[in-house]
Amino acid sequence: MKWERAEKMFAHSGLSLTEGQFHQFSTYQEILVETNRRMNLTTITEDAEVWRKHFLDSCLPFQYVEIPKGAAVIDVGTGAGFPGIPMRILRPDLRLTMLDSLQKRVHFLESVCQALQIPVHCVHARAEFGGKQPDLREQFDVACARAVAAMPLLCEYCLPFVKVGGMFLALKGPNETVEDAMEHVKLLVLCGATAGKIRAAVEQAPGYRPGHPEILDVTPFQRAVETARDRAVPGDVVTLSPACAAFDQFRNFMERGKTFKAIVNSWAE
Repeated sequence: MKWERAEKMFAHSGLSLTEGQFHQFSTYQEILVETNRRMNLTTITEDAEVWRKHFLDSCLPFQYVEIPKGAAVIDVGTGAGFPGIPMRILRPDLRLTMLDSLQKRVHFLESVCQALQIPVHCVHARAEFGGKQPDLREQFDVACARAVAAMPLLCEYCLPFVKVGGMFLALKGPNETVEDAMEHVKLLVLCGATAGKIRAAVEQAPGYRPGHPEILDVTPFQRAVETARDRAVPGDVVTLSPACAAFDQFRNFMERGKTFKAIVNSWAE
């Protein structure tokens, strides 16, 4: 892949790619393809496909979600490093942790990050056990996962890592439709700058059925949280959009988390 073509590919998706980042991706690709000859990391090895289906696809969440500077991110079940390493290349400010159940993949990830000269914390653990570790549980502003499990199980794996007020980004492929992914989500409450983008992405996706889930646009943040509480019934899964993370009224995830806790605590008073 040449620099000009890669830059256009990212620009077409609304993402900026510097020449330095291009060289990091290229180094990553070389190590990935070479290691894949002796270790099963990916079935995608053709040049353009690696760039489109691995690198670009891993960065697409930046189109829909504004992740604050310096956010702590964990990539659960990272495998060959997707989406975590591409996200970290495009956003050098992110504090990335990558978790995988196979030690040999963890060694691969460590070698890649050393070659790219990016500080990353790699953890060898199964997701269901990692979420119970005190140093990992509720420690991250963002948890993300790509091609790991069906949505109901994926939520069980990833949500324990997320701080109160943080977000979970699930990168789903064509084998799971929006209808499948949203089967257990009854209510989606949107609030903030990117609410329109998220609504459009859900409603325009193949398999979406109007009203499944119900989508509400609510502001400000306190009213959005209260709406999620008031409209839900026991057994419902309610998703509060991450759109309002730090971009409207909050400086960072910590401030939003404190506000969220204060609202919830007030209900018991």
